[in-house]
Amino acid sequence: MEYMSNGSLNDLLASHTLMWPKKFQMIHEASMGMNFLHSLKPPLLHLNLKTSNILLDECLHVKISDFGVIHWEESVSKTLFMEHLTARGNISYIPPEAFTQCPDPPGTTFDVYR
Repeated sequence: MEYMSNGSLNDLLASHTLMWPKKFQMIHEASMGMNFLHSLKPPLLHLNLKTSNILLDECLHVKISDFGVIHWEESVSKTLFMEHLTARGNISYIPPEAFTQCPDPPGTTFDVYR
């Protein structure tokens, strides 16, 4: 595993003010990483994307981490998704559609909400 000398985006945002071009670069890099996962056949869902799971190298380039909840889109149920996240204390990162009565399983939109 590569050493990420600048820690997480969560830590950086708590201690530094970033200029908009750097913020845009980080958003773009994280989006490209998620796009890669979602473009696989079947799509791979992270299901736990948050600022503490976005790590930064010495040049502040983004790497997505913590794949402990990751699932292929076709193999995850809404119940399993909710159990994983609530057990880990991540209730604030759950997208609104997870709370509906619709039995549809999580899809790529669950990662986009975050």
